[in-house]
Amino acid sequence: MNPIDFEQSNFTFTKPEDMSDCGDLKVYKGVTGFDGPFSISCWEASLRERIKFLFSGIVWLWVYGVSHPPVIVSVEDPFD
Repeated sequence: MNPIDFEQSNFTFTKPEDMSDCGDLKVYKGVTGFDGPFSISCWEASLRERIKFLFSGIVWLWVYGVSHPPVIVSVEDPFD
C-alpha cells in the first residue's frame, strides 16, 4: 500500500534520513477528538493488494518504534 495525499491533509511527516524503505506521509493533524491529538493518513492499495485482500481479508499494520500507539484501520472516510 502507498500513502496518498488527500484534500484535508494539513501536515507532512517527513521520512527519516536513515530509512530507505519509507517516504513522507501526508496527514490530517487534529488537536481534539479520540481523547487527544490525532493524525489521519490515507492509503491506496495496488490492484494486486486489492485482489489478495479480497480473498484473505487480512491487513498487516507495522508501527516503527519501541511502543505501539492506539490506531484505527478503516475503509470508512472519516471526513464524511
